[in-house]
Amino acid sequence: MRRSHIIAAVALIAGSLFLGLASLEAAAGQYARLSDDLDLYYEDAGTGAPMILVPGWTASGVIFSHQIEHFSKSYHVVVYDPRSQGLSTDTLEHNDYTQHGRDLAALIDKLGLKHIILVAWSGGCFDAYSYVRLQGTDNLAAFVCIDMPPRGISAQPGDWASFSTSDKDLARLRAQLDALANNRRGLSQSMAKAMNARELSADEMTWFVRQAMLAPTYAMLQLRLDSLFSDYRPEARLLANKVPVLDVISEPNVPVALTWIKANTPQAQTFIIKRHMSFWSEPASFNSTLDAFLEKVH
Repeated sequence: MRRSHIIAAVALIAGSLFLGLASLEAAAGQYARLSDDLDLYYEDAGTGAPMILVPGWTASGVIFSHQIEHFSKSYHVVVYDPRSQGLSTDTLEHNDYTQHGRDLAALIDKLGLKHIILVAWSGGCFDAYSYVRLQGTDNLAAFVCIDMPPRGISAQPGDWASFSTSDKDLARLRAQLDALANNRRGLSQSMAKAMNARELSADEMTWFVRQAMLAPTYAMLQLRLDSLFSDYRPEARLLANKVPVLDVISEPNVPVALTWIKANTPQAQTFIIKRHMSFWSEPASFNSTLDAFLEKVH
């Protein structure tokens, strides 16, 4: 194992101990070699229908600790770190969502997974949408997107996108890019506060920042810029017509998201959480809702 991976593994284990999560299990995963320059770190647990958990921008798979513990009792749960995130290989190039979709397809093929429940959070939804663009829906049993619009930036007023072209939103984007380039730790701290409805403890904040900082700044800049010009609305519509879909929406995004879903993907089911990362900080209601959704799927 490379020195960077050893350091990263120690960081993740320490962070898991802070939270009272599984200790040794936090680094009990393995690597899937997908190419000469890419080893994806993944963990799996449980037996049954396969469920893949895809973390968001800057995050590693450990963000799904509560979901792994819960759903591995009934499913074969696989969680992985996308390239340049967590314990996976940092690559200088191909840090974009099209490549993330290829990587996900290659991992699924490598592990021989069939009829998959695909659960993605935040920017990880773009990984999942990209997979659908490349592979279609034939190998999917269900699709769950946690609080992510299918479009990066839009000039259409009221459109469901991460950013609009309003002066306010462009200033917000500029501030985020400045912080990403010059104050990664501060950005991670502010993100953690904004994404959770409850106040995080000092240990929880330390853990979140530590695992987010494993991702190199250059790769996260590449991904953020790529996300702005990504448009997966066709894939969102395709999914709603082909497989059961659950869109999980945080309270601040409810009005615009529900309007878009009603007009474009009315077949999709919806569930509201308090904040962007409430599946982690308040997992009980999220897990029970996903259980109920999947019971109908099967």
